[in-house]
Amino acid sequence: MSQTTKAVNQSAAKKRSFLDLVEALGNKMPHPFVLFLWLTLIVVVLSAILSTAGVSAIHPATGEALYVKNFLSAHGLRYLLLNFVSNFQSMPILGSVLSLSIASGVCEMSGFFDSAIKMGLKNAKGIGIVIVVAFVGVLSNAAGDAAWVLIPPIAGMIFYGAGRHPLAGMFCGYAAVAGGFATEIVPGYDMLIVPVTNEAAKMIDPGFSIGYLTAYFALFISAFFVTIIVSFVTVKFIEPRLGTYTGKPEGIVNTGEIEVTPLQRKGVRNAVIALIVYFALIVISCIPKNSFMRSDTGSLIFDAPLMDGMLFLILALFLIPGVTYGLTVKKISRIGDFIDMLVESAKQMAPFIVMLFAIAQFIRIFSDSNIGAMLAVKGGELLKASNMPPTLIIVCFIILVAFINIFIGSAGTKWMLLGPVFVPMLMQLNFHPAFIQFAYRLGDCSTNPLTPLMAYMVIMLTYAKKYDKNAGMGTIISNMAVYSGFLLVFACIYAVVWMLTGLPVGINGPIYLS
Repeated sequence: MSQTTKAVNQSAAKKRSFLDLVEALGNKMPHPFVLFLWLTLIVVVLSAILSTAGVSAIHPATGEALYVKNFLSAHGLRYLLLNFVSNFQSMPILGSVLSLSIASGVCEMSGFFDSAIKMGLKNAKGIGIVIVVAFVGVLSNAAGDAAWVLIPPIAGMIFYGAGRHPLAGMFCGYAAVAGGFATEIVPGYDMLIVPVTNEAAKMIDPGFSIGYLTAYFALFISAFFVTIIVSFVTVKFIEPRLGTYTGKPEGIVNTGEIEVTPLQRKGVRNAVIALIVYFALIVISCIPKNSFMRSDTGSLIFDAPLMDGMLFLILALFLIPGVTYGLTVKKISRIGDFIDMLVESAKQMAPFIVMLFAIAQFIRIFSDSNIGAMLAVKGGELLKASNMPPTLIIVCFIILVAFINIFIGSAGTKWMLLGPVFVPMLMQLNFHPAFIQFAYRLGDCSTNPLTPLMAYMVIMLTYAKKYDKNAGMGTIISNMAVYSGFLLVFACIYAVVWMLTGLPVGINGPIYLS
């Protein structure tokens, strides 16, 4: 192990008291299922207290008086008794998450994600290695769990084979995947949180709804900035701190492990061709003025099936290459193989479905109690009275999300908790939900590399020990903190700059409501 690596470990040890505090606080947090059950109970009790106290507010959109519904009254208890199943069934996120996870699971189980990622990283050389690893990591966030598991170890192998420090490659890959959650080259992640945003926005405007690409412009551009930031931090900070690698990896760790067979290459090529044909068919189908993709007025954007059917189109975006690759490499030789992949993908969602049952109770009861609407109205009035500039409000929101993310790693779970509060609250200050959701994603990505509660960090630690048996959580977190610091600064600056331009963040995604 180099002297530089020892210095990094010593520095991490000095910070251990703080890191231990972060881990201790995070470990004391209950499982999300239990957390949301407690939150639901708190809302029920709070509803009785606020209702008895006669707390009220004026709905800003309708001008009607809002009163808290008492869930400990006879009517409220009857509601709880009769609606706990329908609360779960009516969750908008349930269908979209299951559908997307099952479709992307075909890409993962057929081996398409694995081969495509390996091919994308294999031929990188020189300084291009860092840039390619960063960009592939950012792009691969659409692959979900596969990216977290595959990118860091492969990047470490590539760096090692090129004479660079393998831990720097792992850190670069991990930070890129984490930072990629503030990007959207391949549409997908917004599909998981848009339903939550829409439900939260309806507290202020019952008829409000945003589409899946309402922040796509800003998120697309963000991908290139995140790639540059991760590459810059790796070259200017991480590699100099780690120094020259002189150790001997434990186990079989070499660039040969990322070889892709000719059949797998053919599978990836066929999958890409299938995607090109798919995109061409979509474009061709949109051309006629009477296309079924257009609205009654001929628009491809406003009230158009093209936009409203984006969920189906994105599902096909994953299924087509996954099935094509599977057929080519013989992973799918009969319809039963394909069905087995769908079933296995669905099985992986069982923990989420169980957790969603508790989350659904909280969201529905919190919304129907009117506490969320009142909190939004009162919070909005307080922020208005503070006379804080809009840019400062958004920066504070991003920093708050980044801080909470250290303790609640799941972006979906966190948005289910924060969305019902901050979407209606910030709507009171004229912010459009599309921009609020965009700001949330910026804050969420910035501390993704840093949180010790992310399960994938443990996986990365296992691989890191192959190169340095003394590597620990302090080693990883101290290096990830550099990435997080730069990503957080970028998130704040990027959001402010975009606000100053006044440009929409995506399709039908303005910054302000009016």
